Amino acid sequence: MTLHTCKLKFRNYSKDQAEAIVKEFNKISLSVGINEPLSFEVAEALTRFCMVEFKDFSLSEIFEAVSKYNAGRLDFKNGAYQNLSHKFIGDILTAYRSYRNKALAKYKMELENIKEKVEPTEAELQEIESEYLQKVLYKKYNEAIEKGLFLVIEDEIAFDLFVRLYKNGSIKLSSEDLSDFKHKAIQILAKPDKAILNKADLKNINNLIKKLALVERGNTEDKDTVLRIREKASSLYFNEWINKQIQLKTNIKELF
Repeated sequence: MTLHTCKLKFRNYSKDQAEAIVKEFNKISLSVGINEPLSFEVAEALTRFCMVEFKDFSLSEIFEAVSKYNAGRLDFKNGAYQNLSHKFIGDILTAYRSYRNKALAKYKMELENIKEKVEPTEAELQEIESEYLQKVLYKKYNEAIEKGLFLVIEDEIAFDLFVRLYKNGSIKLSSEDLSDFKHKAIQILAKPDKAILNKADLKNINNLIKKLALVERGNTEDKDTVLRIREKASSLYFNEWINKQIQLKTNIKELF
């Protein structure tokens, strides 16, 4: 789960980082029982495939997905049959995405159940808080400082962390910042996804674009759209802010 929330994703890879991935596919090939080494052309094609179709993954998550496949913990069970095809890799990563999402949902549910206990003690609340922050931020933040990584934290979690730091005064925004990141959020949300394949999806994105335009002009009270913009803007700000703290090697725990 923490691999998903904090690792550098394919969509953020530089050209050099993308080229480095090609070499890793022979390790993946061997791990699923393929005896012959992959040609450079095949490994390069698999890299391009993953970076286009699974851009929300990191290289570490691909290794994690293959490890879970080899352990029999994914719904997908078919063998590679001496061929590391696009479909085989795609089926593993799709199954792992489902596995990952279920694990995240289960963790959130357990966290909520604990929070809803009758009169939890202060020690219990602090333990829950500490475990949550350790899972979603602290561990990977420290790793990023040590290895020079760039963190990308998903919108929902980034929004939650932003709110916590904003409320305790660790993050302060000017009116210019608020306006700037709101505008950036609208621009990103209004950009149609290349994966849209049917008329229903296209209609939905067009409706959203219209609502976003109204919000930017201040002519709407659509709470869902406003909340969506607020979450995206907060995520954009937090991800930019947290990477500045990494460069400064800030003791992030002190800010919470």
